[in-house]
Amino acid sequence: MFFTAKISELNNMYITRITQEDIDKRDNLPKELWLQYMFPKSSGGEFYSEIKEMNKNAVLIQSLSNPFYICVRAEDQY
Repeated sequence: MFFTAKISELNNMYITRITQEDIDKRDNLPKELWLQYMFPKSSGGEFYSEIKEMNKNAVLIQSLSNPFYICVRAEDQY
């Protein structure tokens, strides 16, 4: 998952946009479950989120109404 995030006017919140989703061929989670329960936001739409660093390779993204998402990052993305 590739995303952009910019600081919003809300305290400690970002305006986040998913720019691209790549599903690994080894991922066997049915797409319907992913879209319904894990990631209901579609690419391109903006949403408010909190972003917390987990370690060098992962961040947690929590939108106001959805569960946490973990993103592995290659470089500093935000």
